[in-house]
Amino acid sequence: MIGGSVGDKTKVASIAIYEAVELMDYTKAHVYSAIMLFISFCGAIFLVYFFQQFTLKEDAMKDINANPVTFSELIGGKKTA
Repeated sequence: MIGGSVGDKTKVASIAIYEAVELMDYTKAHVYSAIMLFISFCGAIFLVYFFQQFTLKEDAMKDINANPVTFSELIGGKKTA
């Protein structure tokens, strides 16, 4: 769901912030915004960490990629050139 709410049961964060500002409840709007900022920051840190680990593993595999192996070699076949 990009924006909207289902009755009084669910509400998307952006709509909650909009409604809080519309009701001039700036404290609640700031709290919602801070929570979204914190979650976004944690997500960005996680992605940087994840891709850094992936890159390190990829660098460690360079020796393996320098001498590629075919599928037939993996299952016991002879090397083809």
